[in-house]
Amino acid sequence: MLRDLWITLMLLLAVIAAVPAFGAVEERKPERKGTIEGEVLRIDQDRVVVKDKEGKEIVLNLGKQADVEPGIKAGDKVEAFVTPQGITTSVQPLKGGLRR
Repeated sequence: MLRDLWITLMLLLAVIAAVPAFGAVEERKPERKGTIEGEVLRIDQDRVVVKDKEGKEIVLNLGKQADVEPGIKAGDKVEAFVTPQGITTSVQPLKGGLRR
């Protein structure tokens, strides 16, 4: 009986040790890259969420040196430039896109 308990415990430990390997998340590829146009839904210190022309929400992760036009807020239409690595380097208003 003690032997069965020992075997069960060892199997349980083996399963627990294997779980992180199966639960590992692949490196996530950027949603989009290049030029993105859309309407700002939310903006905070390190990201901007926009809705594109198809109605899809896109999270723009801002780089440390991102050039974000001051005064951009929810409802503004913007153009963003995203690197192949998924870092947004610039968020600027589209012509006539700022809501005042």
